[in-house]
Amino acid sequence: MIASADDGDLLGTLRALMGAARYREALERYRASSSSSAASQPETLLLAATAATRLGQVTEARPLAREALAEFRARADSDGRMRTHNLQGAIAFEEGQLAIAEEQFGAALRLAQGLGDTLLEARASNNLASYMEIGRASCRERV
Repeated sequence: MIASADDGDLLGTLRALMGAARYREALERYRASSSSSAASQPETLLLAATAATRLGQVTEARPLAREALAEFRARADSDGRMRTHNLQGAIAFEEGQLAIAEEQFGAALRLAQGLGDTLLEARASNNLASYMEIGRASCRERV
């Protein structure tokens, strides 16, 4: 059983829900707790943004990810910045903002390389490859 957000561990609850691919419930829990101090923590914001993105609600995800990135920067948290840049790339990609997606995936890739995070390095590289394939397909359509 997953604890309720009322238990005071919003972050733990969101992690458990996300781990169980219960994105809608995770986002609902975040919304219900959005006035709490835990809801403004960067990791919580990133999880809520990720849940919204997984549900296709990129309009809601974008400001959450932006706020998470600002908080991770303020804390000099490179790992958080790396994960948030990757998510922001996915959001931009979903919205068709390919130049922004490339910039965000590139930032995630550079951070992953610097941190030695091979899993996120692979993900960011794959995301950049997807971006490149879309760009090539777009060029072929114009010809």
